[in-house]
Amino acid sequence: LAEVLRSELAATRVSVHLALPPGMATPGFDKENAEKPRVTRAIEAGEPTHQPESVAAALLSSLQRGHYACACGDFGLGLLVRAGSGLAPRTTFWRDLVLLPFIAIIGAFYRRMWDFTVRRDASREDAVEKEYPVLNEALKSTEATFNDALQAADDTLKR
Repeated sequence: LAEVLRSELAATRVSVHLALPPGMATPGFDKENAEKPRVTRAIEAGEPTHQPESVAAALLSSLQRGHYACACGDFGLGLLVRAGSGLAPRTTFWRDLVLLPFIAIIGAFYRRMWDFTVRRDASREDAVEKEYPVLNEALKSTEATFNDALQAADDTLKR
């Protein structure tokens, strides 16, 4: 959305930037952590929690330097921003050019780690019922469709 807005507003005096703030030590973040799914907590385990003041300072500094995307002082988010920037404007073009091969390797490692965490959590007995309600509904629907197809095939063979 930010990239589309940036393109559409390029002829105006409006400047669009993308801010990706990390987890911050706020009451809202505490509430979010209490309510988020178990697998999300597992993926985010060990991630640092930042102070709002340091995130605001990093965002302001990034905006003052004219950066399009700002990870607000979080190293991991910074890697994601660089890896996923696509055709978005880059103010650190040469640094990104040098770092992208390494970021791709690091990103592949993290993607495998996150996928492993999700698969491990989904294999728990209570995971599909409690933690993956959408998947649970899809499985029920697929099972019903599959059973209907088996029944129709069975009826056809009996004729």
